[in-house]
Amino acid sequence: MRNATIAALMLVGLLLPRAWADDADDARAAAQAAAQAQAAQAQAYYEQRQRQVQQDADDARAAAQAAAAAQAAQDQAYYEQRQRQVQQDADDARAAAQAAAAAQAAQDQAFYEQRQAQMQQQADAERAAAQAQAEAAARAAAPPE
Repeated sequence: MRNATIAALMLVGLLLPRAWADDADDARAAAQAAAQAQAAQAQAYYEQRQRQVQQDADDARAAAQAAAAAQAAQDQAYYEQRQRQVQQDADDARAAAQAAAAAQAAQDQAFYEQRQAQMQQQADAERAAAQAQAEAAARAAAPPE
């Protein structure tokens, strides 16, 4: 019996360290699995955060491009409106100059016609006076009746 007890104790002694070793292996495996899960979770968070940062950068770039395009369109519209205004001002100035030239030409023509009429009237008066003088001279030179 003593041998059986010793054998049993030896068996238990052999088994206990083995069980403890199994528990330690299980704990190590669990810790390793937890560490791997934590690493996977951290990697997933990192990748998700990277995607979010990339998306934010893409959104900011798209917004900047849209703002630049809107500004360019606004600048183009202003430029075109300003060009139309400059053209309109030039057209108005040209029309005003033409109207002034036409008015001056009409005034010059009226002055010319008035001067011509005065000269014609003076010539007619001189001719009438000369004719009247010639008639008076002819009557004076004619024998009395």
